[in-house]
Amino acid sequence: MAKKSVKVDPDDGLIVGEVGPWATEKHERLRKYIDAAGPTRAKYVPPKGWATASYIELYSGAGRSLIDGSNRIIDGSALVAYKAAKSSAMPFTDLHLSDLEQVNSDAVAQRIKALGGVAQNYHGPADKIVDRALGALNPHGLHLAFLDPFSLGQLPFSIIEKMLKFRRMDMIIHVSLFDLQRNLDDYSSIGSYAGFWVTRRSGGVVFRHLDDLDAVFESDTCDDLRQLICAFQPPPGL
Repeated sequence: MAKKSVKVDPDDGLIVGEVGPWATEKHERLRKYIDAAGPTRAKYVPPKGWATASYIELYSGAGRSLIDGSNRIIDGSALVAYKAAKSSAMPFTDLHLSDLEQVNSDAVAQRIKALGGVAQNYHGPADKIVDRALGALNPHGLHLAFLDPFSLGQLPFSIIEKMLKFRRMDMIIHVSLFDLQRNLDDYSSIGSYAGFWVTRRSGGVVFRHLDDLDAVFESDTCDDLRQLICAFQPPPGL
C-alpha cells in the first residue's frame, strides 16, 4: 500500500491536515463563542480576578488544514481560538493542545509560537492525555475545552466526566452526524456534524445544541449526555 503523501503549508513549511468544507462553519461558531465570552474570562484574570482562563484541545491537528477538493488552506481550530481570544476582551492565559500524532502536536505549537503565543503541547490518545492536560489547569479558573474528534469512537465518555469535575469548565463538542444518524434522526437535517455546548451549573449539567441555544437540557447527572456520546460506540465498562 502506497504511503499517503504529506502535505505542507507553503507559507511556513509545516504539515497540514485535511478537512471538509464544513470546517469553516464550525470554526466560525467557535470564534463567536470565544469573542462573546471575553468579558466573562476577564473576571477570572488579574486585575479583576485571581485565576486563569484556559483553552484545551485534545484533537488539535496540526493547526492548519487543506480543504478537501481545493487548494485552500485555512487555520485549524486551535489557531482560530487563539486569534479570537487575542482580539477579544480577554485572551486565554494558557493553551493546552494535543493530537494523537506528535508531528501534528509539534506543528500546532510552532504555529502558536509564530503568532506570539505559547502552548503546552502533548501527543497521544486523548483518553491518556486528558489527565496531564487537566492536571496543569488552575482549579479556580474558567476553562474552555473544544472537543472535535474524527469519530465518536475517539471520544470516550470518561473524558467528559473528568472535565465536568471542574467547577468552571465549558465544553464545545462537535460530533459527526454519520456516527449519530441512526440514533439522532432529529439532527440529520443540520449538515455533516452536530455541535453541542456542555457545562456545569449548580452541580448539574446544562446541555444545549449549538443551533438552538434556547433549547436547554438540564440534569443532575450525566446519564442523558452519556447516552448521546455513547450512542454509536459505547466505551467498555460504561
